[in-house]
Amino acid sequence: MNFLRDFFVINPAIYEKRKKYIWFERAETIQAQGILEFFVEQDIYIDGFATNIPEDEGVYIWNKRICFIDNIEKKDSLILSGYDVGEACQSEKIFVVNPSINKQSVAVYGAGHDGLHFLHAAEASGIAVRMFIDSDSGKTGQKLEGVAIYGTDVLKRLPVDMSVVIAVRDAYDEIDQTISDQAPDLTRYRYNYRTLNDFTEKRILLEGKEIFCTNYIGRAREVIRNKKVFVYGTSERSRKIARIYELLDFCVKGLIDDGTCEDNTISIEEVLYESDFFVLISRKDYQRLSGVLEDLDLVMLRDVGLDNPFQVSYVGMRDEILDINLGHSFVGKQGVCGFSVIGNQVSPGKRIVVLGASTTEGELYSFKSWPEFLYKQINRKDVTIYNGSVATYTSAHELIKLIRDVMFLKPDLVIAYDGALDMLSQFGTENPFAFDELKRAMDFAYKYRSEIWLDHFSEIVPPYSGLEVSTDLFNIWLGNIKKMKAICESEQIRFYSFFQPTLFYKKKISKEERGLLWSSVTNIRTYEKAEEFKKRFEEISEQYRYIYDLSDIFDNKQDIYIDECHVFEKGNQLIAEAVYQIISTGI
Repeated sequence: MNFLRDFFVINPAIYEKRKKYIWFERAETIQAQGILEFFVEQDIYIDGFATNIPEDEGVYIWNKRICFIDNIEKKDSLILSGYDVGEACQSEKIFVVNPSINKQSVAVYGAGHDGLHFLHAAEASGIAVRMFIDSDSGKTGQKLEGVAIYGTDVLKRLPVDMSVVIAVRDAYDEIDQTISDQAPDLTRYRYNYRTLNDFTEKRILLEGKEIFCTNYIGRAREVIRNKKVFVYGTSERSRKIARIYELLDFCVKGLIDDGTCEDNTISIEEVLYESDFFVLISRKDYQRLSGVLEDLDLVMLRDVGLDNPFQVSYVGMRDEILDINLGHSFVGKQGVCGFSVIGNQVSPGKRIVVLGASTTEGELYSFKSWPEFLYKQINRKDVTIYNGSVATYTSAHELIKLIRDVMFLKPDLVIAYDGALDMLSQFGTENPFAFDELKRAMDFAYKYRSEIWLDHFSEIVPPYSGLEVSTDLFNIWLGNIKKMKAICESEQIRFYSFFQPTLFYKKKISKEERGLLWSSVTNIRTYEKAEEFKKRFEEISEQYRYIYDLSDIFDNKQDIYIDECHVFEKGNQLIAEAVYQIISTGI
């Protein structure tokens, strides 16, 4: 008995022993990433990307090199594209018509929209459509663009060498069974043209619902590109992780024994004898082995990191907690939840509070945050800095935290360092105070309201997220900054706002930095939002003298950025120096 086959299949040429390049256009980074992920999921190695822009030669995205098309040996290479690139190059389609189909004799099951779509596509592919078949008896005897429509009774009379293409939106399996019952020897094909549009949206699955995040790998390369990579564990998940990193051109040396004593593994202690190594470990294993790693002097980002996603931070490794007003926070090491305390908390003394997100937070990195450098610059024992920055916080989080927590600390000075996440937010008409974790918690509570004694709430009205907003991202950010300024002034607290630098704003970026942007930002709209945000800020900068522009402090610096906004330690030192120059008077 024949089985249902796909009409479109992966191009057989892809399996040939030839170099393979994905066609790359700057405006289509999300398409390029999706295609790369598709091939990684298929366990197919890709040699790099191809472009017709000479200055993009040598840029690395997701640790894959971009090559200028004229420098690629055409006869030994395939240029692959998921869409029509015109005359830019001689590219091969990733999906082609199944070569087993009999192009000279095709019957199409389904005389509707999809059937008509197939008819037009067939003409372009040299496929001869002999008839339509439809279960709707009202269509029998009619014609669709000159091709006769038959009822299902014709199936028994079809020659065995005729191919039947099922062109319907749904019910492939049901129709396939109908054909199989009446004509089991006919070869059937599923006309799955919609999958050609969404295949780049599919993600790499590890186990269960866990998705491998390729865009974080673009950031990882700055840390592990020239190192020997070891993956902790011997499970199927660990093996797939190792293979993914190999396919992405990292130097994977092996698996670390997790107690199963399998052959061809290495102990974590033996790894220490290697030079320039890096250990990839799962979130679950890190939480279990954090003490062992610490005893072995393995430092986050220098020697070890999460395998998925590879973050620039400890998020998910430290003691994260739910926050009833802000969604999430962390257990501070000094006992003050949501704050990293720098100094000895001398009383009486000067208190400085810093608000921001992951670019400022003090317990995320293996190196010093800029508030730590600021404390060193101030160099006074009677000053304490409370770093209240938390990864993924926007100015809306900062405003609430200022009201709820900061005012009770009775600070002398408050510093807000932000702008990047507000710029990248997806508010739309959604209220900016509708934080994701709280929304999910409220939706869960609403779903099970009768079980947790909330059954007196309306069954037809979902949890409320606040008024829809009619303003844009910039005005939301500026409004929050102005409110924080007003609150601090009402309590005679000095307030400073710093518009933070990002790679988007750097006047001249290197090839390395261009690759960083393309690796971590996959939506062209992001660049437009960044440009608009910067322009709007420049228009109001003279009006609000307490808001300072730091967006250009790295314009003449290299090797600063980890990704589009996070920086290495020397970047943090430069930020602290710039902040100190502004706030030092009066401390």
